[in-house]
Amino acid sequence: MICDGGGSSGKAKSDLEREVRSDLELEEEEQQEKRLPPEQAVYAAKRAFGNEALIKEQTRETWGWVPFEPLLHDVRYAFRQVARNPGFAGITVFTLALGIGFTTAIFSIFNATLLRPLPFENPDRLALLYTSIPNTGYEGPGSVTDPDFAEWQKQNQVFDQIAALRGKTANLTGSGEPERLAGTAVTASFFSVLGVAPELGRPFSAYEQSAGHEDVALISHKLWARRFASRPDIVGKTIQMDGTPFTVLGVMPAQFEFPGQGDFWTPMVLTNDRSNAMDQVIARLKPNISLARATEDVTIIQHRWTSSRKSSTPSSEATTNTTVARQTLRAF
Repeated sequence: MICDGGGSSGKAKSDLEREVRSDLELEEEEQQEKRLPPEQAVYAAKRAFGNEALIKEQTRETWGWVPFEPLLHDVRYAFRQVARNPGFAGITVFTLALGIGFTTAIFSIFNATLLRPLPFENPDRLALLYTSIPNTGYEGPGSVTDPDFAEWQKQNQVFDQIAALRGKTANLTGSGEPERLAGTAVTASFFSVLGVAPELGRPFSAYEQSAGHEDVALISHKLWARRFASRPDIVGKTIQMDGTPFTVLGVMPAQFEFPGQGDFWTPMVLTNDRSNAMDQVIARLKPNISLARATEDVTIIQHRWTSSRKSSTPSSEATTNTTVARQTLRAF
């Protein structure tokens, strides 16, 4: 039998026909040698040879290119139908395109929020600290004041590092059209808590978190590409935000978008103001420290400073609880 996977379809079929005819003729000769009349020899040969059509089909199935024949037939049929009814074909193509686009969009969201690994070092050790006020029905997550964060940072024994951040906006002016930017004020420990470093330049130092030295910024990879043409000499340049010159210390990696999809990060200068809780607090747990153990530690710290303040503001102090929760750090 022919098992040829090459050559054109017509030639292979012709070869197969000749092969089958040759086998049948040989079988007829053998039957005639048995002294059968010619007509009976033909019949006996066909019976001995078997179903000719089935043999041809089984032979074609062994050819490597045969599975494509039905596909090519279907494609030709589809094109004929499109030519006959272009309106229906257009609606069908539009529906398919819409469905594929919607599915792609859903997967992109799913991938970004659930599948794609977090761009942080050991993300399972990252935690969010927040407050709640049970006697008012507020269960959080609540923000904290600068002094509260400073106490947690000073007395903490369960975190490798702890950092505070708060959202801000700024108008970028100078070269090009003015642009409203979303950014974040962060403490100097912010980037080391997350375990990330700038792609260009360096992060903030504790010195640059002090008043009078905070006019520096790290910018996002997207802002660097969009407004500054990805120039490598951007580090050390000055940009104008809200009319104030900021020195660019570095550019963050393209995959770093925390919190949210911000454009810049500037140092957070802590104050002693307890009247306005605006800080979000993140921390990196020490190895082998559970969330329950960390919550117990910060609760003790909180009760300690609350007790120390009761003598000065006995009636205004609400009972506040602190919780340490493992947080998927995409955006607050």
